[in-house]
Amino acid sequence: MTTNIREFARALDRAARRMVDAPLLRAKQDIARTALSGFIERTPSVTGHARANWQVTVGSPATGVVAGADPSGGVTMANGVAAIMADSGPFATVWIVNNAPYIQALEQGSATQAPASIVAVTLAELPR
Repeated sequence: MTTNIREFARALDRAARRMVDAPLLRAKQDIARTALSGFIERTPSVTGHARANWQVTVGSPATGVVAGADPSGGVTMANGVAAIMADSGPFATVWIVNNAPYIQALEQGSATQAPASIVAVTLAELPR
């Protein structure tokens, strides 16, 4: 009888993961992709260095500065989406950070070609 109870518990656990974990993971991945896209698109680009520095990690934030540039943001977006989609845990934290030394100035509107608020505007537009 204990075997049947254990099997039932495992089956229940699998069903719960399908019903709860998978939809949560998909929602988290969708929100993270949308946020990353907004951050990259709103980041003013003269050299592309600030856009290249949007880094996606799971579990803990990236700490270094990315060398080089990505003026279009395409490579940065592809790398970020790959990291987001590689995440398999619905409850792990997805970090999207930018460690370019002047990113705070850009967020506050220092670039003449773009208004202030890269992050604030993007976050306000995310689904609730």
